[in-house]
Amino acid sequence: MPSAANPLETLRDIHTPPPISWWPPAVGWWWLLLIFILLSVALYWWLQRRQRSQGHSPTIAQQLLTELLDEYKISGNKQRLLSETTILLKRYAKNRYPQQRPETLSGEAWLDFLDGSGGQGQFRAHFGAALYSAVYAREPQIDVIAFARLAEQWLTQQRKVNKKRPPHDRD
Repeated sequence: MPSAANPLETLRDIHTPPPISWWPPAVGWWWLLLIFILLSVALYWWLQRRQRSQGHSPTIAQQLLTELLDEYKISGNKQRLLSETTILLKRYAKNRYPQQRPETLSGEAWLDFLDGSGGQGQFRAHFGAALYSAVYAREPQIDVIAFARLAEQWLTQQRKVNKKRPPHDRD
């Protein structure tokens, strides 16, 4: 009697499907890759923009100015302190105010720029003519410590102004 036979014997073996290959990945992995690339590009853009907007940080410039003052206390070279402080201010101003091209200014125009951008008239009032003659004098008759302190105040003022500027204006 064939109908009385064991019904399990009539079943066929289970055939498993072939293993899933690693390529091409599923749609979800493509989306994940796209999101990762977009986030990487956005992070790179944000870091570049942040770096450009900060330029030379006033705190770094102030640290360099402190180093210049320490060097002056050791060497006593007034001309070097004056010239290096002026170079430092111009480098900072060049990055902070690129449209105005302050690195090209000298003499009265440079003092006007410093006074107009945070010096409150003190550069011209205290160091105007003395600063011009100090560049060419063997022993400058100028209070270089006061000049360096005024430069430090100017850098501090720039830091305050930088915080007040809207983010879109920092490019």
